[in-house]
Amino acid sequence: MIQNRNIQLNLLEPTNVKSLILNTLFESYNLACSDIFNQLLLLKGITQTELHHATYKTIRDKYKLPADYTISARVTAWNRRKLTKQIKTIPVRLTNKLFRYKQTPRGNPIIAMTSFNRKRFVLPIKQDNTFKRFKEIEAEGYNFNSLLLIKKNKKYILQVVMQKDFPIPQTRPNTIGIDIGSANLCAISILDSGKRIVKQLYFGRDVAIRQHKISNRRALLQSKADKGSSKAIKALKRIRRNQRNFVNTRSWQVATDVVKLALKYNANISIEDLKRLKTGRRLRNSKGKKVNKLINRIPYARFFHALDCIALRNNILVSRVTPHYTSQRCYKCGNITKKNLVKYSLFRCVGCGFTAHRDRLASVNVANPVLERKDLVSTANSVQTSKTEDSVTSPVCVDEIGMFDDVHLNVPLEAKSPHL
Repeated sequence: MIQNRNIQLNLLEPTNVKSLILNTLFESYNLACSDIFNQLLLLKGITQTELHHATYKTIRDKYKLPADYTISARVTAWNRRKLTKQIKTIPVRLTNKLFRYKQTPRGNPIIAMTSFNRKRFVLPIKQDNTFKRFKEIEAEGYNFNSLLLIKKNKKYILQVVMQKDFPIPQTRPNTIGIDIGSANLCAISILDSGKRIVKQLYFGRDVAIRQHKISNRRALLQSKADKGSSKAIKALKRIRRNQRNFVNTRSWQVATDVVKLALKYNANISIEDLKRLKTGRRLRNSKGKKVNKLINRIPYARFFHALDCIALRNNILVSRVTPHYTSQRCYKCGNITKKNLVKYSLFRCVGCGFTAHRDRLASVNVANPVLERKDLVSTANSVQTSKTEDSVTSPVCVDEIGMFDDVHLNVPLEAKSPHL
């Protein structure tokens, strides 16, 4: 099973000649991608091979691009056909035929890239913290055969797509069930092979608290920005960036803590399958303005991606379980009814009288092997990608940011939190 990890490499300031080469290459590549993409939209139902024959010679002659860049532009345009209706600015996709990673006699890292007329030019890499992180990942056994040349704030950076082959995770005797909520990112229950609850705890409560504060601050700034305040507009951009970084960092931290628990208790991980978590009028599944905000703040996609990546590296099996009735099913007697829900946070079975916190009950049902087999969807292959160059489609850096130990936020059973 192959896992990808993307990491950014910063470049030292290039000379004027190299800047001219990079600008020309970047503009030509983007224009070529745009032309191929427009041709693809006109020729509906065309295959990738037919697209290659229809555009290869024309693009090479028009933009004077080497063959490998022309093929890379065609692959990029093909991969974007279902993601967008127009190509404006995209990174240059470099295959292993277009670059070489080397070191100078003094030990300085460089990237030798192919330019026009098959000539190579050298880009020195800045030896900062991102480069140290790159070397750490390389030491773990990851290798790379593709790069993305990205233009950001008039400067060029490299995104390295690193890959490593992992064995298929083995099934373990115990299970960790994870219920995703708006007040607590994770409600966790650990069950042993005899279906007995070993431990229950909460992770990520600070995510909801921090997001609530940021939301209030953004609402206040938005009212001033609507009146034309330039300071408010700049502050909004800064707050959005800080919020995104905080949520991403905490998602990786919580995922790391969950995997540590799985290793400690020799357990598999089961998590709710919330692919279509978002709600709103446009999606025609609105649940009210207030509830929509709570649901849409839940960083399920980021957390699940982090959990899946870290679990695979530690040979932990992750499975997704349907969320249907996980908060309504009594795991003592199996009774399922909405009448069991006394409050947002309180569950009381009308059949046997069993009482529990709603989030904890849901996490037990997620972990409980009594669930039907058709409810279980293995995600062992969810991070598996093709070894071909077609697997590189996005310039977004998804490597774990700030993965370090975190203090567990254990919430008592009486704590009230809305479960969605």
